[in-house]
Amino acid sequence: MESKIFIIAHKECELPEIEGYVPLAVGSVGKEFPDNYLRDDKGDNISGKNDSYCELTGLYWLWKNCSKDYIGLVHYRRYFVKIKKTVRFMGRYLFFSKKHKYSILDIDGFEDLLDGFDIIVKESNERKIDNGTLFSKLLGDEIWQALCARISQEENKYRASFDSLCKKYKHINCNMFYGRKEIIDEYSKWVFPILESIDDMHVKKHKERYHKRELGYVAELLFGVWIEAECLSYRCVPVANTGDSYAMDGVLNFPQLIRFLIIKPLNHLLGWHLR
Repeated sequence: MESKIFIIAHKECELPEIEGYVPLAVGSVGKEFPDNYLRDDKGDNISGKNDSYCELTGLYWLWKNCSKDYIGLVHYRRYFVKIKKTVRFMGRYLFFSKKHKYSILDIDGFEDLLDGFDIIVKESNERKIDNGTLFSKLLGDEIWQALCARISQEENKYRASFDSLCKKYKHINCNMFYGRKEIIDEYSKWVFPILESIDDMHVKKHKERYHKRELGYVAELLFGVWIEAECLSYRCVPVANTGDSYAMDGVLNFPQLIRFLIIKPLNHLLGWHLR
């Protein structure tokens, strides 16, 4: 059994050196990357659409060009982690010293956690508004209506799953996962035609493609729709943000906690974030 975890990166950056992890440059067409980076502009690819598809150009490349038995997708600053000691605050895991720290999952860790489940995913924290309200605000009326219209053409199990998920207050997010390649391939066969049709609608109306990560966000909702419709068992695993960010992810150290307490209220004032 061959397993690989692909680190999605849109730029050269410092990455963890863990056996089984390999960087995959997305939106790589026309760009320079080190030789140890795989590129999403080789073989069958949609690298040129990375501005709206985000990490999904990497997923597409894996679907079309990778033959491993098990695959994972993580981000250059977001990783599935093992928590050594659990302290919770507002749905986040906190650590204040080395005793509370986390470790990035290795291949053996993924295999242990996957036992008894179909797929490992990242789940958002519960919010005060439902997914339908959240995504319609984030995406805007045009793309939301296009998505709803497209889903209405799907089989009943997908329509029912979409309606059910829109009423819930959290979703599977960040397009991160680990599982059997054949499962990811089946998802890809379903989701990419939907995304392409929504993209085409926009092109016909505005004579240009989306350019603001819209389709990547759409897929964050559709991933959960597909998993529920296919009755897959999934395990939610904590994710840590290792970069200098606003710490919206599930594992925070003390400096990130301070930023979180400042930035999160501002997000509620200025708009709703997907993650």
